[in-house]
Amino acid sequence: MFINFYRRICLFVLLWLASLDGLAIETQQLTPGFYPALRVGYAWLDNVFRSEKQEKADTVFQARPMLHWKAGTVVYDLNARYQGNYGVYRVLDEQDYMDHTLSIGFGLHPTEKMALELSDRYKIGHDQPGISGTQVFAPPKPNRWHDNRFRAQFTYGRRIATAQLQLAYEEATRRFQNNQREFSDRNQHTGTATWLYHVLPKTWLVTEFQYQINDFQMNKAFDQDSDQWHVFQGASWEISAVTQGEILLGYLRSTPKDQRFFKPFSGFGARISINWQPRTYSRVTLRAERMPQLGSTASAFFLANRIGLTLQHEPTERIRIQTSAAYEKDDYSFNRFGPERQDRFLRFGLEINYAMLHWLNLGLGYSHDIRNSSLRLSDYAANTISFHVQILPEYARNP
Repeated sequence: MFINFYRRICLFVLLWLASLDGLAIETQQLTPGFYPALRVGYAWLDNVFRSEKQEKADTVFQARPMLHWKAGTVVYDLNARYQGNYGVYRVLDEQDYMDHTLSIGFGLHPTEKMALELSDRYKIGHDQPGISGTQVFAPPKPNRWHDNRFRAQFTYGRRIATAQLQLAYEEATRRFQNNQREFSDRNQHTGTATWLYHVLPKTWLVTEFQYQINDFQMNKAFDQDSDQWHVFQGASWEISAVTQGEILLGYLRSTPKDQRFFKPFSGFGARISINWQPRTYSRVTLRAERMPQLGSTASAFFLANRIGLTLQHEPTERIRIQTSAAYEKDDYSFNRFGPERQDRFLRFGLEINYAMLHWLNLGLGYSHDIRNSSLRLSDYAANTISFHVQILPEYARNP
């Protein structure tokens, strides 16, 4: 007991001394240099395992450190970042986690019409209990994995001119480390071609074609490999600072290699992103998609239908209030011999941040999560109450 207490105290101290935070940074607006930040806090969860029959409550100490470094000139820029996500539970210490993400990005802009962007991200992470794409029943210890993603994108043309062409290639690998989830180890190769045609001021027609190869590494009793592709057509716009968005609709298809076990899918697909800022202190964000996804289950893939709405308002210069609601329906019916499974998720969230100083924020949050599943005893409801302190320099403030 004393050793466990001592370990927690040491971790708490080390996180305070060696960490730096975790919010998204608009790297284009940064001058070269180092940028640290830190977010620490406590959260109380009334259903840690996201289970209807195994409800356990606990308190978790959380820390999100980050250090960002940028170098470059007008022609090129180089960014490197470390970000951590640490959690220590008071009682259920088998759920403790220490996630690490290391990323590097290089951008080259030799002319106004040409750009090359390269990035690589390596992450050691874990499956959050009960979320989309994971096991129905949370394991005693979280499923952990190593994930590496390399991306290259070449752009020719200017968005403000007649047209622009973007060609991208992404390679992703994921390896599970425990809980006998090795059957989900995979390599993923994705090629994307995007054509933007300037039709109106600040408005473009967008055509996107994407082809993806899913190569699973532990094919034993059955082959989970699959190919999928989609063709989307839509529009993108940027009307000053008031509204920006993209709506893409089209046709998608997923073809499993072993159709004795898995069903092919073809049908409607979509990706929507809209930001609306009627006032400088208010922002509305809408996200929606209908796309095939890969998870850590034995299914080759599942079809995810997602929509989320976020409202952010700043009644004063020091107070920021953010509310959110999200709905998701996941269809796992493409495994011919597995149990019929369809999950529905509903989430509500509220977060209030108070800026004590221009670099120091205090935050209080609440979220309510619900899952309704077609599998027996798989429903759950969970509540999370959190408090955090955030060392947040001006460069990293949310837009």
